[in-house]
Amino acid sequence: MSSSSRRPPYAWSWTTVDIEMSLSREPRYALTEVAVRCDVHPKTVRQYEELGLVAPVGETRSPVRFSDQDIDRILRIRRLVEDLGVNFAGVEVILHLRDQLIHLQRAHGGETRGSGR
Repeated sequence: MSSSSRRPPYAWSWTTVDIEMSLSREPRYALTEVAVRCDVHPKTVRQYEELGLVAPVGETRSPVRFSDQDIDRILRIRRLVEDLGVNFAGVEVILHLRDQLIHLQRAHGGETRGSGR
């Protein structure tokens, strides 16, 4: 039995960087379109913004625009809150740790698993 088949189903996916890199960072979606795509009320998206959980691009005088990465993040927040019962403080910590992991994976060239240990 290989080591990958013995991993528990909740084991972290090492393709996080690949997935993250495939999502566009180009701000192209308006708030209402994002709300429809994420199946949430626009006020929910604004609440996530106010809490600093999502940071779309926009000037004070122009409409805020969201990217595919923002949509992915909103869907992730929604799953954590609605499906798993995580509060917003917990969501903030989880997303921060996820961002750190992605940063570390990028810094190490997306290496999959420990090569020296």
